[in-house]
Order: sequence, then C-alpha cells, then structure tokens
Amino acid sequence: MTIERVMTLSRNQAAGILLDGMPIPSDMQGPEPAWIGFETPDSGYESPLRLVEIAPAMIVPMADVEVAEGNGPTLLRARAIVAFVHDLMDSPIKYALFVHCDLMDSPIKYALFVHCRAGMYRSGAVAQWLREDYDIPESRASNRLHVLGDTRNRRLLELLRKADDRRRS
Repeated sequence: MTIERVMTLSRNQAAGILLDGMPIPSDMQGPEPAWIGFETPDSGYESPLRLVEIAPAMIVPMADVEVAEGNGPTLLRARAIVAFVHDLMDSPIKYALFVHCDLMDSPIKYALFVHCRAGMYRSGAVAQWLREDYDIPESRASNRLHVLGDTRNRRLLELLRKADDRRRS
C-alpha cells in the first residue's frame, strides 16, 4: 500500500495549505502529497487545486447530494476516483542512493488530502472508503472525524465500493 494516510479538509483549509503556506498537520507530513478536490459545478466554489500546479491531483465536479441526478454522485465519477486512488497505490518504484552506494527500491508513499466545501461529506466518503476497505489510517485532524465521525454521503460511499474491483472487505 502506498497511501500512508488520508485526511479530509474544507475548501478553505485546502486553500490555506496550497496557497497560503498553512502548515500541514504533523501526522500528514513525510509522504508525498496527493490531492482530490471536489467542487460543485456552477456554485462559485472552485477547488484551489485549479490555482496551483501540483501532481498527483484530480478535481471531481460533483454536487454534494445523495441522489445521483445531474451533478450528484454517479458510478462514472466513482470509477474515476477509484482509478486515481489505484494509480497512487500502484505508484512506480523510485530509487534512492544510500551510504553504501547500493540502489534500493521503495514505493512512493503518499499522504492523500481530500477536500470538498466543508471537508465532511464528499471527502468524508472517500476517507471512510479508504479507512474501512483498505485500512488506511485517517489523520486525527480530518474534518470528518471532528464533526461527523461517519460520512453522511452514503450514496458516494456505496458507489466507490461498487466501482472498486479490488475491494478487500
């Protein structure tokens, strides 16, 4: 597994980290950052990921609604999220030169930041899926844990599980 930890954030918290130099929580430091940003089409709340050049990252245009109508959660959107996460899990090997001049391979390790407007519903579904189905720890600073403890976007969670052909549980 190459995703070490996952964290949900609000859009404003993501902007603070990406644009304003806000510190990253200590339990998310170390691994390479990867990002998933949710934005609601035509809402005026664009992802701050649009304003920076950062990779790996994906922006998901999806409203925070339970019903899969219009811009809500769909299987197609869930498949895109699952494919992105699986790409992180299958990250290529990078090589590091050590003191004895031996080449040693190790997988790239990621800290996955997932933001939506409040950092609880859409992002919470992604974090809960990774925590429950892949045993990926969730940051203590994750918004979802502070307010909800469990995702309220059950539809997206169900679609992620349906789209995930590697699901362990």
